[in-house]
Amino acid sequence: GYDKNDMGRFLKEQEDEFVLYACNDATLTVDYTIKMYPQGAVPVTLGSEGAKRFKQKLKEIKNWKERDFNYQFRGLKTVKDENDPKKRKLEPRLEAAAPLAIATQCFYGGRNECFLYGIHHSSEGWYDYDLTGAYPTAMSMLRTPDFDKVAPLSGDIFDINPLDYIFGLVDFEFPPNTMFPCLPVKDDEGRGLIFPRKGRTYAAAPELYLALRMGAKLRWVQAGVKVGTTGKLDIKEVFADLLKARAEAKKLYGKGSVQEVKIKELVNSIYGKTGQGLAGKRNYSTRTDSVEDTPPSIITQPLLAATTTSLVRAFVSAAMHQLHLLGYR
Repeated sequence: GYDKNDMGRFLKEQEDEFVLYACNDATLTVDYTIKMYPQGAVPVTLGSEGAKRFKQKLKEIKNWKERDFNYQFRGLKTVKDENDPKKRKLEPRLEAAAPLAIATQCFYGGRNECFLYGIHHSSEGWYDYDLTGAYPTAMSMLRTPDFDKVAPLSGDIFDINPLDYIFGLVDFEFPPNTMFPCLPVKDDEGRGLIFPRKGRTYAAAPELYLALRMGAKLRWVQAGVKVGTTGKLDIKEVFADLLKARAEAKKLYGKGSVQEVKIKELVNSIYGKTGQGLAGKRNYSTRTDSVEDTPPSIITQPLLAATTTSLVRAFVSAAMHQLHLLGYR
């Protein structure tokens, strides 16, 4: 007999019943947490849980300890902290220092442009193309880096494997009739990425490969770098394990259930965690009540992050280029 718009009367007339009703939201949260995390270890965010599960599974596949994961996968070694001898910190191992720094320069966001604006009419309809699971799919194509195999690259670029870990500063020039060039350049005014026909930029293998296919001339400005890989598709195996868990959750609890959607979010967050702390972004911290530089995550890896984003942009750029050649606008 009470209305949600007049809860004050409910409180005044039946205080005990009101308190029980008011506890529902908190009770549901506790019930949800117990069901989702029966072991009791609740992560701060789904992203941090995704990073933790990715790391645990890769360590299991490779039979790595914590130090091995940082040294082999992230290219980092553990050293004493000069500011506090009792503490340890991570810093790049000697072989990985240059590749990690150059790959970080090649890490960009997505391709996001608008070529038409205003009111438009089309008798043939509009088409919207979407890459299913773009970032997890691209990332699962990559192999674990091997920092014991690092080689410099120089001169003109004539051939490149799009799935190699290759990074560097290049001069480029596309043919004059290229409508949608594919190499990203940071806009000096901070407005994102632009894609000119001619210029100089840091780039990774996927977009360099596509640029060659589109007829561009490429040359290393400074020595590029190539990092070798281990043989197996271990990262794909990690994602396959998570996707299997998602399929089981969908079967048990139904499509769209919190259990299924949670694993979907975990999978989608892993790529972002490999790039965390690379772009110099700042975020508000609830712990310190201040804005701070975003620190690296436990799986931050510039080679994977830069190559993954380059792959997805290359997919989009290739589609734009081909659609234009087919007469679409």
